[in-house]
Amino acid sequence: MACLSKIWVVSRPAATDSVRVVEAWEHTDAADYDFIQGRPNEKVLGDVARLFLDGKGWALHSDLPVAGSLSSPVPQFFWLWPQEAYAAADFHAARQRESYSAREGPLDELALADVQRQFGMLEQLGDPKVRGEAFDDFVRSLLQAHGCTVEIGKRRPGEQVDVLMVEPDVAVIECRWRVDSTDSAAIRTLYGKLGSRPPTVSGLYFSMSGFTSEVQDVVDELSTSRTIIMVGPHDIKELIGGSIRFLGYLRKRKLELLRRYPVRKER
Repeated sequence: MACLSKIWVVSRPAATDSVRVVEAWEHTDAADYDFIQGRPNEKVLGDVARLFLDGKGWALHSDLPVAGSLSSPVPQFFWLWPQEAYAAADFHAARQRESYSAREGPLDELALADVQRQFGMLEQLGDPKVRGEAFDDFVRSLLQAHGCTVEIGKRRPGEQVDVLMVEPDVAVIECRWRVDSTDSAAIRTLYGKLGSRPPTVSGLYFSMSGFTSEVQDVVDELSTSRTIIMVGPHDIKELIGGSIRFLGYLRKRKLELLRRYPVRKER
């Protein structure tokens, strides 16, 4: 019995000096690219093998040499056509990445690598004022790496907007990275900027400084009339690392707001 995932072989000692392959199978989980790269997975694969086999006397081997031919006897194991296993694993990985991108949003990995370098440079800045001013440009670069179309916010009398997002959603975005946490007054200022725009425009506040304790109550109060989403340091770092995609993140946060509305009783 051989697994075509290119990594593992399940076998047991033969009664004679030669082994005859009687069955070859591929389990899609075992051929998954992320599964292959995320060792150790021997226990998982062993459980899969026991599901299909009799569970007696089988041993799991890793990174065995490639058999030269299916017809040549190899003691205790065969490795079946590894180049086909590579192609199968890559095919499954590509399909999964396409499905994930369609569901969670695109990601430009080269652009994200540049964003990560930018973030490292920002962390080294000693002047909070300089860092805070540079953070606006950084957020624009971060969102662009996640497939968003953004613009530099316009200044007009009585109002300054840091970033405008025009695709895949429309939003006014404020950015802050200071010593002090972002407070409720800053959230109300963002809410005021939304008031001069259509109801479909959301408000996002990216704060590497975090938020004070009362901010959530203010957001809950204001979100009954306008969509306001706080993006704190943990979420920002996950977006920088690429462990989450912005489109999926934004959809999840909006669903949280939707499902938090109280149910009004019929009178």
